[in-house]
Amino acid sequence: MWVRLGTRHGPVHLFNTHLGLAGRERLIQMQHIGGRLLDKIPAPEPVIFCADLNAGVNSAVYNLLAGKPRDARGLYPHSEPAPTFFSSYPLFRLDHVFHSPHLAPVSESVVND
Repeated sequence: MWVRLGTRHGPVHLFNTHLGLAGRERLIQMQHIGGRLLDKIPAPEPVIFCADLNAGVNSAVYNLLAGKPRDARGLYPHSEPAPTFFSSYPLFRLDHVFHSPHLAPVSESVVND
């Protein structure tokens, strides 16, 4: 999903996606998102990218995206990120939020009910 929101400060692009389960499928999906979608957004327009990447921070899929928008976890570089998967007993961080340099996150949390 890609929504271009109109705000009083100008447009903000909001992405939300859930990548496939197979590694090759995720790479193809992220190449499309990074090369054909994110690269088309004008530089002055902010981006928020939320994703269940089905991949961790050491994966090729994560690395294709990292650096274009920033990982919101950068807010807490010296703390361990909260795991998001499995929902009933989270062990891994597969869900990520990224943002362009225009934006600065003020907090983050993982809700486990």
